[in-house]
Amino acid sequence: MSEIIREGTIFPSAPKVGEAVFELYETHGEYGYDLDESVDQVTQLVVDRYHLQEDYARIATDWARDAWSYLRQLDMDEWSKDTICHALILAKEGITIPHGTTENRPLFRVKFCAEQALIELAGENGAFIERTLYGDKQRIVPDFEQTDLVITTLLDSFNNQYWPFNNDKTRVPQDPRHTPRRPEFQHSPEERTDEESIKLAQFWFAVCYYMRGVNDSIDTTINMADMYEKHPEMFDFHIAATMQPEEVDKLLLEHHLAVQHKAISGYWVENAKRMVEHYDGDPRKIFENYKDFDELSARICNDKKGGGFLGFQKKMASMSGYYNMYLGLVPVRNIPLPTDFHVVRTAIEQEMVTFENMPESGVVDFAQLKDFLREVFFDVSEHTGLSQLDICDVIWLYSGNACVNSPTNRQILLDRYKDEDGNTVWEYSEPIINADDATPAQISTYANSCGLCRLRETCRHDVPSKEYYDRGIVRYPKPKTHFKLVQPSMYDDESLLVAQKPVKPGTTTHSIDVRTGNRMETQKRRLSLIRKLAHNAFFGLSEEYAQRIMHSMVETNSMPGESLAGKNYAFTPNEVIQALKRVPSPDEEESLAPYMAKAA
Repeated sequence: MSEIIREGTIFPSAPKVGEAVFELYETHGEYGYDLDESVDQVTQLVVDRYHLQEDYARIATDWARDAWSYLRQLDMDEWSKDTICHALILAKEGITIPHGTTENRPLFRVKFCAEQALIELAGENGAFIERTLYGDKQRIVPDFEQTDLVITTLLDSFNNQYWPFNNDKTRVPQDPRHTPRRPEFQHSPEERTDEESIKLAQFWFAVCYYMRGVNDSIDTTINMADMYEKHPEMFDFHIAATMQPEEVDKLLLEHHLAVQHKAISGYWVENAKRMVEHYDGDPRKIFENYKDFDELSARICNDKKGGGFLGFQKKMASMSGYYNMYLGLVPVRNIPLPTDFHVVRTAIEQEMVTFENMPESGVVDFAQLKDFLREVFFDVSEHTGLSQLDICDVIWLYSGNACVNSPTNRQILLDRYKDEDGNTVWEYSEPIINADDATPAQISTYANSCGLCRLRETCRHDVPSKEYYDRGIVRYPKPKTHFKLVQPSMYDDESLLVAQKPVKPGTTTHSIDVRTGNRMETQKRRLSLIRKLAHNAFFGLSEEYAQRIMHSMVETNSMPGESLAGKNYAFTPNEVIQALKRVPSPDEEESLAPYMAKAA
């Protein structure tokens, strides 16, 4: 912003807020009637469209009215994003606007609605203001009442252990059954020594490398825990800074951390050097005396100029803060939760946000939506006093353990090919649009997922994950089809208390041991299958039948050498030799060829 704007001299004769504004607007108002009527009309529009409570809507509209009185003094060719924002800043001084307690700034819901009210009050000039403020991006329309309702309902379900929070498998990554079995991970914050706290912070900083994309968060944490138990020195930044990326890469692959392993092994070493140089190897020091999330992000996010840390952007800044605060390593303070696919899915399904001016493809601007939702959910904490840590937990657990099981969210990649122009075409199955087309198995799955959900009545859209994890794409709208159920309603609290007992008794077995056992059992099945497929002619298996056997026995997230997405089911030459206890014959190689890993 230029000096002239910051000094407030850009407006030639700024009226006193709330006084001369009335005379100015009555003379030049675009609505053709007096100010009170126009402000009342816009206030009601804000209430109806964004479901903002009426007193906040009135404050937002008054704020917009006074900003418009400043802005209208300039010719349109002088309007810019800076001048519009400066008008809002000047107008704010004369109005009591509700602020958040964390960063002492106006509540996002009030500020956003003030901008929308300004667009409305500007009449035919509103379109220009809208383009100036937001550019040509998709228009995201928030529903603040629905957002508050969904969050409070999920928190209530979590506190009362209603579905899906009553399932033993509904766990956060930092559950003790997923973490290393070493003292620093077992001790409470009061019991930990400072050295133990540093080790804990170092481990969770490294876990953040994999909290993205196709990675399963819990699967990753268990694999990282196994690596920590065997190679704790890797997580000590002073030691890691002296390692070679090739050394790190070898260990990542040995512990089934294959996704982006080449890039992450480089990040691991370079970030260790930066951590030692700037924070003496202690990640907790990143969180000392930061003013707001922008400053925290600047410390953590890679700025591509040598600042921050490789592989870290805003989601990872939030993720790092989440782990450190959750585990009592740094003081708890609200920062925006990590916005990812799970946050986006819940927001779209429950119509916490809807969209305007969508392209014909229906593809959501995912980056824009993540930034917007970061503000929306942070605003919930600022408005209600609820912790961002708790909100993060319930949204992430809900999407990953409830919505993921809905049969209407299931999506299959049918085909992928090149068109005449050389472009890749992806064809996916469509969601169920007619309840009568559902199979008995789908109805049963629906009854045990959506049928138990307290938010079923407000769930309006499907957001399948397949295309997102394949291509990073979310499409809107995909109206959700609900099935009729024979079972009685479970939505009242009394029925829920009776019906929703724990789905499965809790287990104290450590997940590293469970994972090791699963991998051994899976490897036995894989080796057995190799022997069968290698003797295809002898067993008389058709290729179709062999494929069915393979998928029934091999599709798992627990097999050796897998990608973290669990998509790499192909056999390796070493597995074939292990299964046959010798080098395969040419006939056996031919029989196994359709199932072998492709050479890199």
